[in-house]
Amino acid sequence: MKQYTHAWLALMASKRLYEKRNTLSEKNKKTANRLLKFLRQNNDGIVQGAWFPDSIIHDNSTGHIWKLRAPEAGEEYRQQRHTLPSRSKMPDLVSSRPDNERVVLEKGNLPDRCQALVFQIRDQLKILYDVAYDKKNAGSAIIATNNQIALGFFMLAHYVCDAHMPLHCDARGFDSRIHDDIEKQWEDVITDNYDFLTDPTQKEKRFKLDYRGFPRLADDADISESFLEQIIDDVENRSFQISFGSDNGNVWDYMVDICYYSYLVSTKIIPKNLGSDDVTFTEYRNNYEQKFLDIAPEILGDSIDALARIWFDVWRQYEEIQE
Repeated sequence: MKQYTHAWLALMASKRLYEKRNTLSEKNKKTANRLLKFLRQNNDGIVQGAWFPDSIIHDNSTGHIWKLRAPEAGEEYRQQRHTLPSRSKMPDLVSSRPDNERVVLEKGNLPDRCQALVFQIRDQLKILYDVAYDKKNAGSAIIATNNQIALGFFMLAHYVCDAHMPLHCDARGFDSRIHDDIEKQWEDVITDNYDFLTDPTQKEKRFKLDYRGFPRLADDADISESFLEQIIDDVENRSFQISFGSDNGNVWDYMVDICYYSYLVSTKIIPKNLGSDDVTFTEYRNNYEQKFLDIAPEILGDSIDALARIWFDVWRQYEEIQE
């Protein structure tokens, strides 16, 4: 996904938590409110921070992918049951496919990257609030600041959302223009319909936010013919589940299952019997481009939902340690 798509998804994940917090238990509602306050106070760098994995870290060939493929004859394969929260929509796109299809992991460590960031953020929060606010250690140079911890949240958002992009989980090496075109179409819809602020001292423009800290549609935005209308409705009205799915005990498990369903979506749109040599850019334009655009509400909607769930879980882990 591209830069403003990543930032928008992160901001919309905050909005989803805000919209659904009153449906949670009283304890979880308080947790959500504390997380939302932290994110709102530290979201100035979200456009830049959510893009650092691409612009600075450059681990695209490992941390951004979990490339799966069908096994060859006699090859060892993975076969396990994959579950997502019942309100997730990617399984609906591939309802004719089993939840335990045989797959081989070609390369990538995206779930590991996400789980590592979860531990980092949780531990930095505990150190900050346990040690840095102790008068004896106030101002310690080795303690992460709120802005640095927020950067961890924004970088985590990047990897979580990349897992939902089907081609990040499909080992078939399609023409890079196909990948770029799908993401550019999503990006263009977002940047064409939202308000931005420009700062001559900054390279990136920023989303103009409302009083709650969420992105504002432009006055002349027309979202009736785009995926935005469906996603905005989904953010506000889809039931929110804290669980990662019945068989998933942590973020790593959850991300593996997201990547599995992302792979199934890719092979649903471009049949898995077709290889990279079978799908030219022209072939993609004629037969598959519109199909990828049509699934944007499910793909991006699940990205927002998953990110809200994972962010909430990170903050709840920190608070449980505090207890």
